[in-house]
Amino acid sequence: MAGLAAMAVAAPLGSLMGLNFVATFMFAGVAFVAVAFWVDNRLARRRTARPDAGDLPLRDPADS
Repeated sequence: MAGLAAMAVAAPLGSLMGLNFVATFMFAGVAFVAVAFWVDNRLARRRTARPDAGDLPLRDPADS
């Protein structure tokens, strides 16, 4: 979803910069791939940072 939003922003920006159709399409495609990889990286970091339920230490009710 974020990649499509980046492509939607990059396409008019490319036209405003005076790029022809092919260059605008390439610019928007590069923005799509860059944002998609960035989002994938952030999601992967979030998955590895969160401990699994099996890794959490269990509290002993007698300790409280």
